[in-house]
Amino acid sequence: MNHSFPTNLKKLRACLRCHLVKTEEQFQHDGCDNCTNYLNKNEIMSNITPHFKGIIAISNPKHSWCARWLGKQELLPGFYCLDIINNEEDEDRSEYEDEDGDNRIVEDEEDDD
Repeated sequence: MNHSFPTNLKKLRACLRCHLVKTEEQFQHDGCDNCTNYLNKNEIMSNITPHFKGIIAISNPKHSWCARWLGKQELLPGFYCLDIINNEEDEDRSEYEDEDGDNRIVEDEEDDD
């Protein structure tokens, strides 16, 4: 069975297309196991990110309820991130947060005059 698990926990990256998680070195050497039909090895480095949330290990995607829930039952066994963090959204969100990360947005109060 073909599978791809990270060889260590340093420099983990996630594929932007399928969310497979491997080390940066593994992506450089092997590319993305799921996306080889869509991305060549030259394109893969611009289609991975270190900005992701959560990791789930899927060892048998065809029979896993987690894989089915995440829509990954057709992918190869491996580690997958739960979500990609969009840096632009984070930057926009930071405009409305103070240094403690608390929301600074104040809604206008309606006058009852």
